[in-house]
Amino acid sequence: MTAGLVLPAAPRDDLTTLLPVLRRRLEEERAFRLDQLAELDVTDPGDAARREVAELVAAGAAIALEDIEIALLRMDIGSYGRCHTCHAEISVRLLEAIPQTRSCGAHWRTEEEALAGSRP
Repeated sequence: MTAGLVLPAAPRDDLTTLLPVLRRRLEEERAFRLDQLAELDVTDPGDAARREVAELVAAGAAIALEDIEIALLRMDIGSYGRCHTCHAEISVRLLEAIPQTRSCGAHWRTEEEALAGSRP
């Protein structure tokens, strides 16, 4: 994960200017997730608890990697910055905080609540 990178607050008109920065962050995060997945050993027969933790981390990393890949694809096809549910603009502040988000603030919260409700 990229630590220490602080993006300036920007109005919506500056999304085009921020796209290279956001793309770079996503590409760095993709490289991190690929390295993370390559280093995880989910086949170690020795310690069941460690294997279970590695499996959970790998599952989370794979989901994060998929989200990153989708965000990069959306940048390429021109739909980045629009909610995949209602097609409203996603705020620049939300994109700065979570560049791989596909949802506007309202739908992001709804999806997070649904995910939280489905967790054991």
